[in-house]
Amino acid sequence: QMHHHERQRSPARGLRADIAIAGRGRGRPRPIEALREGPPLGDHEQGRFGAADGLAATDLNRQSAWRDPVSGWVYFGGVGGLTRIAPTGPAPLRAPRLLLTGVRQHSAARDTVLTRYFNGEAPADGLRLAADDSFVELTLALTNQTTPEPPRYTYRLEGDADRKFRPITGDYQLRLDHLMPGDYVIEIQGQTAYGDAARNRLRVPLRVAGHWWQYPAAWAAGSVLLALLAAAAVYVWQRQHTARLLREHALRARIAADLHDDVGALLSQIALQTDLLHEGLMPAGQHAAQLAEVADSSRMAVRQLNDVVWSLDAHNDTLPGLLARLRDYAHDVLHPTGRRVHFQAGEVPSVDLPPDVRRHLYLIYKEALHNILKYAPAGAPVTIGLYYTADRLELTVENDGPAPGPGAATFDGGLGGRASGHGLRNIRERAAALGGHATTAARPEGGFAVRVSVPLR
Repeated sequence: QMHHHERQRSPARGLRADIAIAGRGRGRPRPIEALREGPPLGDHEQGRFGAADGLAATDLNRQSAWRDPVSGWVYFGGVGGLTRIAPTGPAPLRAPRLLLTGVRQHSAARDTVLTRYFNGEAPADGLRLAADDSFVELTLALTNQTTPEPPRYTYRLEGDADRKFRPITGDYQLRLDHLMPGDYVIEIQGQTAYGDAARNRLRVPLRVAGHWWQYPAAWAAGSVLLALLAAAAVYVWQRQHTARLLREHALRARIAADLHDDVGALLSQIALQTDLLHEGLMPAGQHAAQLAEVADSSRMAVRQLNDVVWSLDAHNDTLPGLLARLRDYAHDVLHPTGRRVHFQAGEVPSVDLPPDVRRHLYLIYKEALHNILKYAPAGAPVTIGLYYTADRLELTVENDGPAPGPGAATFDGGLGGRASGHGLRNIRERAAALGGHATTAARPEGGFAVRVSVPLR
């Protein structure tokens, strides 16, 4: 049985706590001080006591506890009086156990937050976060938790670059968000407010899914792909640059050949004729005829230069540009001979023509007119047609003349000596170079026709 005597005191009279109880046992009275103000208990010197153990009341004043440093007795004050306990020795408690009691995680697919409860153990299959799930939250607990101060928890992520243990800011909840895609292991350790470590650690596997572009391998593959695309772009640019240089070289060579073959020959002829006139080597009666030849050669040289300039001007790579050039050339070479020229053209939209199509068709046209000047009867009318469809372009050059006699052959078979020239073969070869075809034939009603059809795609 415990004997005690009580009387009220206050901090003004020396107490360290707001409320304290003084008691008298066997010996002189000793003041009771708050445990936080007095000598601390040693490690594991903790235990639970109740009315069955002899306490006068279980409602004790939290701040009215004191241990006598000489005898080791512990005094507690409460509404039931003063209780004195004589410890017989340390009563070690078993280390607490760390528990996982619940998990909350965001579900983007369901647009909600899911909550699951556990009996302390981590799920065997771990946790999973989908690509758009924003967070996961783990709820923790310690067994044998008797102090009012909260326990302390730390964690680390295996699979993260920083593997140090970091404190959990919440009292008992660990929240993880904005994790990069990958496989992790959440390792958690805990301890009581007095520093007693839990006897176990929690290891919770966590897999975070992600979009394809969030994975390092995807970035590596993208970098390789970009490098390949850059290399391909450089290769294509070099090919195009080389092709452009080759085209420019071919163009210069063609211009030089045209100027040398056509204009150069004409200028040489003009120079020779004028020298003869200048030296007086031509008979006086032939001066007028010679000057007429010089004039014709000069006009032809001008036409050749105009052709070269027209073929180089990219603004002429249109269907209307081609038709205008055909009219101009026919006026230059046919009208002076007294031939009537009639143009037939369907719809002439302002569409672009490939430069090769424009050039070859124009040369075919010049060759056809040259054959008319050479073989057709003087004054025979000429009909020229240019017809455009969505995928083809057709050119016809026809001249009137006498009907072919019995047994007369076509243009290709050698009528009137035309088949032996190189001009007709050039017409067919140029049409074939464009992927088209050319026909030359005597018309049943008389005269001849050249028909050329080439694709535009």
